[in-house]
Parts: sequence; C-alpha cells; structure tokens
Amino acid sequence: MDKTRQASTGMRKGFTMIELIISIVVISLGVWIVMVGYPKIKTSMNAKNALTQATTVVGAFDEYKNSYNNGAYMATTSKTIATIPLMKDLMGGANGIADVSGWRYGCTAGTASTASIITTNYESPEIARLAAKQISANLGWTATAAGSAVTMSKANVVCK
Repeated sequence: MDKTRQASTGMRKGFTMIELIISIVVISLGVWIVMVGYPKIKTSMNAKNALTQATTVVGAFDEYKNSYNNGAYMATTSKTIATIPLMKDLMGGANGIADVSGWRYGCTAGTASTASIITTNYESPEIARLAAKQISANLGWTATAAGSAVTMSKANVVCK
C-alpha cells in the first residue's frame, strides 16, 4: 500500500532526463551569449577609455593655450607629451600622464597651423576606429584611425 500511495501522490526523487537536458541547453545558451558579446563589450569599453584619455590630453592643451600662451597652441616639432613642459602638471601629475606618455604632439609655428596629437597603438584597429569616431563627435578635433592608432588634428589654429 505504501508504494501505491507514493506513486498516486506524484512524489518522486531527482530530475527527469528532459529537465536535465533543458537545464543544460539553457546554461549553454547563456555561456554562448556571454562569449559572443564579451569582445564587443570590451572593445566598446576600450574606446570609451580612449575618449577619456583624449579628453584629458585635449583639455590640457586647451588649458595651456588659454592660460599660458595667449590663446595660441604650443608650437613644437613632434614630441612625446611626457617631454613637453607643464603637460604633466596640467594632466594631474605622473599618474595623469602615465597612460598617454607615448602620445605625440606637434604644431608648426604660424597663424594657420594644424595642431596634431597622435596616440600610441590600441589593442586593435577596431578600438582605434571607434575611438576616432567618438573623439570627432565629442571634442571638436578631427580624428582618424590609422591602423591601431588615432591621429587627432585641429586645423587653422595659431601656434607659437
């Protein structure tokens, strides 16, 4: 009678094969979604980081222009940003300039010059392309991707 009562009340132990298969399929689908989406998320995050770095650098050069050089960008041949006087201070010290220390800046002296900033290489050309798009849209500088680096430029500026 005990065995009959258990069977009629629907009590059972463990999972059925169908339940196990469905669980495995759902878990596998979740893992697949993460694996497919992660590279895109990482690329997007790296491009946003590049925009933040570019904002800091452009802000430092704009501050130099407005506060120290009578409205003109600094005239210099292509130099790494870390070697330009005042840049470390304008970017918040050694920690502020560490990520962009290999970037280069140049602007020929004159009244119709082009100031340019060239980044070091990013992890991929896709990150450089996305970063250039965001920089152009947000900073007022023209930005183009060349391989894995970005060149930012601002034309018709005074450099002295």
